[in-house]
Amino acid sequence: MKQAQRARDLVLKAYQRLSVRTDLEEELADLKSALEILEPLADGIQIVDSGDPALVALRSILNNKSVPTELQLDLMPMVEDLDEVGEGARPRLWLGMFRLLNRWSLLDPALGKESSVSFHKAGTWLAGELEKTGHVIVERFKDVRTVAEAWERCGEEHVEVADVLVAPGGGEVAGVMRPLVRVEDDVYQRALLLRGVPSEDAVAVGFDRVLFNTEDRLRLWQAGMHLRVRGMLTELQRQVLERALKRIGDVRTTMRVAAAGGEPTAPPETARRDVTKLVIDMVHRVQDTLATLPQHSEAYKGAFGELVFQDAVFRQLGPYLSDEFGIDLDTAVVEGADVQALAGRYKEEQKGPKPTHKNKKIFSVVVPGYQQGGTSIRPAQVRLGVF
Repeated sequence: MKQAQRARDLVLKAYQRLSVRTDLEEELADLKSALEILEPLADGIQIVDSGDPALVALRSILNNKSVPTELQLDLMPMVEDLDEVGEGARPRLWLGMFRLLNRWSLLDPALGKESSVSFHKAGTWLAGELEKTGHVIVERFKDVRTVAEAWERCGEEHVEVADVLVAPGGGEVAGVMRPLVRVEDDVYQRALLLRGVPSEDAVAVGFDRVLFNTEDRLRLWQAGMHLRVRGMLTELQRQVLERALKRIGDVRTTMRVAAAGGEPTAPPETARRDVTKLVIDMVHRVQDTLATLPQHSEAYKGAFGELVFQDAVFRQLGPYLSDEFGIDLDTAVVEGADVQALAGRYKEEQKGPKPTHKNKKIFSVVVPGYQQGGTSIRPAQVRLGVF
């Protein structure tokens, strides 16, 4: 909410400066009204607990610092209207909210009940209610065994297919990553089905799934919120995300081709280790870039953290690196840590933006440090100070 806080402070200064004037009653009244609007935004929009399940769900958007203020401001009039309309008119308001969250890429693509992303709760609740009213139709393909069945049911243009390595013996459809979502007459989301490519190599199957899950998170970011910040990035900064996706795609394609030809599938151990570390580094670099944006850095960094970083680093790549190679992320060298107790475990990043105020607190981790057996094997690169 830094932008709202800044706006509140500027309006307050103007109000205080002009309050001695007796000929500006109308202007002072306008400034006072502006302060009343900005105050809750600056502190984080708070919703009174009225027991309304819609408001309970919407807290995950309106009280969340990882959600851009512009979206919250667009959503508030609809929230206020909830108290003004009857039960019969509520679905149209819910639908407007659902459409807004979709435009901002804040819907859980899986529309699942157990998303790890805090602000997905609102969209999942809205989708559930709108399914009951018939405004939203969700096809989850629970009984589909082949891709051809899915295409016949819903049309090839509405069903995307991703190939993944699987152990032999399963059906062609190895899972449904995302359902097909229709809103009235519009297709809001194409389905994503996983088509299994059998492989006897259990190591390759596990590695492919870790890479695929990471790739999927990154592609959703690339097609969604990344488009809103792309104009603030340099060409070099944009290339980090693209390079990460290309590296993952190249490795996964090589494994699938090998599996289809009955050849050894998994890359050598050192190659798997190096690719895993490289992608972890690139995900950190993307987050660091968002942390130093000239505008809205807190919200977009937070959104990337929830949508991509936490899952890719802490649920996929990090555990894989630890389980397979005994290499762990140095979790003491993190944002907010004081480096005075971290000698030898970090290096200060010299490239990129410079701090407005120097101190010994880590502002951002550009690439993480690694440990093996409790010993540091690579220091982290970090930004220190206030940016």
